[in-house]
Amino acid sequence: MTFKPIPVWKEAPFVRLVIPFVAGILLYREINGPATSWWLLALVCASLLGVFIFLRSFIRFRYYQTAGILIHTLLLMTGGLVTYYADSRHQPAWIGYAVHDKCEILVSLDEPLHRLAASYKAIASVEGTVYNHRFTPARGKIYVYFAAGQQPPSLSYQSRLLFSKPLEEIKNAGNPGGFDYKQYCAFQHIYHQVYLRSGDYVSLPEKKGADFTGTLFAWREKIIRTLQQTVAPAHAGLAEALLIGYKDDLDKELVQSYANTGVVHIIAISGLHLGLIYWLLVQLFGWIKIRRVAWLKLFLIIGALWIFALLTGGAPSVMRSALMFTFVAAGQLARRRASIYNSLAASAFLLLCYNPYWLWDAGFQLSYAALLSIVMFMRPLYNCFYVTNLMLDALLKMLATSLAAQILTAPLSIYLFHQFPLSFLLTNLVAVPLSSLVVLAEIGVCVFAKIHWLAHSMGIAVSLLISGMNRFVVYMEKFPFSVWSGLQISLLQTGLLYAMIAALCCWWRLKKPFQLCAFLGFMVVFLSMRSFQFSTAQKQARLIVYNIPRHSAINLVSGRHAALVADSALLQTTRLIKTSVEPAATVFRFQQADFILSDTIVIQGFYFEGRRIILCNGFTEGVVLQDKIKADIVIVSGANRLPAEEMGRLIDARMWVLDSSVPAWKVKQWKETGQSTHLACYPVSEKGAFVFQAD
Repeated sequence: MTFKPIPVWKEAPFVRLVIPFVAGILLYREINGPATSWWLLALVCASLLGVFIFLRSFIRFRYYQTAGILIHTLLLMTGGLVTYYADSRHQPAWIGYAVHDKCEILVSLDEPLHRLAASYKAIASVEGTVYNHRFTPARGKIYVYFAAGQQPPSLSYQSRLLFSKPLEEIKNAGNPGGFDYKQYCAFQHIYHQVYLRSGDYVSLPEKKGADFTGTLFAWREKIIRTLQQTVAPAHAGLAEALLIGYKDDLDKELVQSYANTGVVHIIAISGLHLGLIYWLLVQLFGWIKIRRVAWLKLFLIIGALWIFALLTGGAPSVMRSALMFTFVAAGQLARRRASIYNSLAASAFLLLCYNPYWLWDAGFQLSYAALLSIVMFMRPLYNCFYVTNLMLDALLKMLATSLAAQILTAPLSIYLFHQFPLSFLLTNLVAVPLSSLVVLAEIGVCVFAKIHWLAHSMGIAVSLLISGMNRFVVYMEKFPFSVWSGLQISLLQTGLLYAMIAALCCWWRLKKPFQLCAFLGFMVVFLSMRSFQFSTAQKQARLIVYNIPRHSAINLVSGRHAALVADSALLQTTRLIKTSVEPAATVFRFQQADFILSDTIVIQGFYFEGRRIILCNGFTEGVVLQDKIKADIVIVSGANRLPAEEMGRLIDARMWVLDSSVPAWKVKQWKETGQSTHLACYPVSEKGAFVFQAD
C-alpha cells in the first residue's frame, strides 16, 4: 500500500491565510483606493460567507470551493484595510494637514539622540501645534536634526521640544540607482524633517512618566557604557552592534568589508543571535523539571527572549525570530511538534498585521528567505555526503547550512544590493563561530560588570576575538573575485531566477523532463533579457550631474565607458563615490574610464552627441567676451562669482544646470533671475540629479 504525502498547505494552514493577506497589501499599494470600497467588498464577502454557513450540509459540500473563494477574498480585503489604516497620512490629525509656516510645533523624542558625522538625529512624535496661543492636537512622526557643537544637546528619550521652524518634506537625492530614502522613511511613516540649532527650539521642563520603553533605553545605555569601559575602543563599535544592534559607533568601511564577504548578517541582530540567546535561556532555566510549573519556565524564557528582542530595537528580522522561538517553546510545553512552514507563515501573518509596511523591509524579506531556504535545502545538501568523523560532520552541517541559506537569498540580495559575495562559504565557516563566541563573552562582561577584574578579562577576550575576526574578513575581502559587484537585475528578472530555482529543484526531486525544460526555458528568457540590456547599453549616451551636497560631480557616458568630472575632495571620499556615483554605473552598465578634476577647469566647452556643453567652474567678475557664447546646456558650480543675470549676458543657453556645490542662497538668486529673465534653470540640490539622454 502506498501513502501520498500530506500537502504542505494542509500541514500548514497559515500558508493559505498569509498568501491572500500579502496579496491584499500589495494590491492596496498599487491602486491605493478609498477605505469605503475595501470595507464594502469585505462586508459583502462576510455576509455571503455567513449565509453559506447556514445552508444545508449537502449544498455546502457541493459548493465548498465557494467558501474558499469568499474567505480568500475577505483576507485580501483585510490586507488592504490593514495597510490603509497603518498609513499615518489617513489620520485626520496628521501633521501634514495641521502644520503651516506661522505655527509652533510640540514634539517629544521617541529615542535618544544618534550621533552622525555633522549633526545629531532622533525620531520625534508630534503632539500638536500652537497658533495664536491655541493648542491643536496633531499626530505623526518626524526626523529632528540638531547641529553638532562641542557638546551634544542635553536631550534624551521623552524630551519635549517646542519650535516654530517649518517642517521640510523628505526628498531623495535623485541620483540614478541611488537609495530611495524618501520611500524608506515613508515605510516608517515619516514624511517630514526639521534641522534645529540651539536657538531654534525651547526644551520644555515637563516630561512624560517613565515607561517600559524608557527602561529599555536605560538598560541599553548601561550595556553600551559597560562595553566601552571593558572592550578596546577600536572594537567597541562592533561589540555594541553584535550584542544589542547599536550601530552609531560602527566603522562604515568595516561594515562594507563584512558585506563584501557575505557575513554582514552577523552584525545585524537576527535569528543567529536569538537562537544563541534562546539556547542560553533554556540552559539557564533547565533546572525547572516539575511538569506543574512548566508554564513558569515557558514564561521566563519567552519573556527574557522578547525583552532582548525589544532591547535590540525590534527590527523585523528580530521580531520574526522571537515569534518563531515563541512558537517552538509553546510547542514543547504542549508536547506538539508544529510544521515549520506553518510557524513561518503564522509569524509573517502576525507581524504584517502589526505593520504591513514591513513587507518592503529588506531585513524582513531576507530573514524569511534565508530561513525558508535553510528548511528546504539544508537537509538535501547535507545528505549528499556521508562522513563518520564528528568534526567533519559538524563542518559539513555548517557548510550545508551556509550554502542552503544562499539559494533563496541570492536573487533577492542581487536585486537589492547589486552584488554577490563569492567567498561566503569560507568566510561564514570562520566568522559565524567567532561571532557566537564574541556574543557569549559580551554577555559575560555585562553579567559580571560589578566584578571589575573578571569583566575586564572578558573584555580583553572580546577585543582579541573581534580583532581576529576583523583581520580574517578584511583578508578574505582582498582575495581576487571575493565579491561579484555591479550586478543589476530587474524585478522581472528576479522572478525568473526564482522560477529557475523552483524548476531545477522540482527536476532534482522528481526527475521529470518537463521540469528541466521549464528551467532551460526560464534561463533562455533571463539570458535574452540580459543580452538585450547590454546591447542597449552599448548605444547609450548620457550626461549625469549628480546631487552630492557641497560637491561637483558630472558623468559623461558613451556606450559602456564614462568619464567622471569631479572635485578633488569628492574623489578622495570613497564612501560618497560608492553611494552616489557607483549606483548609476550599475544601473546604466558603464565603467569609469577617466577621472578629471573639476578644480582645474575655469570654463570648458565641448560637444557631446551633437550638443554644445559648457562647464563653468571659475567665472569671476570683470570677464569680457567678444561674442556671446551659445550652448545647449551650461553646468554651473559654486565657484562661479558672477551673478545669474551677468552669466545670462555672456552665454546664451537652453538649460542652466546648477550642480550641488552651488549654495542655497545662490540657487535662490538664480531662481529669481530665471523668473524675470526667462532663464531655464535646473537646481540639482532641489530637483535631484540632472540626467540628459541623447537621442
